[in-house]
Amino acid sequence: MAVVERLDMAIGGGSWMWRVAVRTAPFWPHQHKAVYFIEAASDTIAAQAGIKRFVQELKAAPITRQ
Repeated sequence: MAVVERLDMAIGGGSWMWRVAVRTAPFWPHQHKAVYFIEAASDTIAAQAGIKRFVQELKAAPITRQ
């Protein structure tokens, strides 16, 4: 799940700064959250970039067993 919020910061060339909060699904065994600041032309592109980055970080993280 991603929540996208446009910041009042126009970068130029049609880009904006976006705050993208991403978290795992509620039924996921281990909960993870992250917030990214992404430069993009639209909220959809920012959300996709945030989710992609989140997935890459989760794949790179070591698996911990409890």
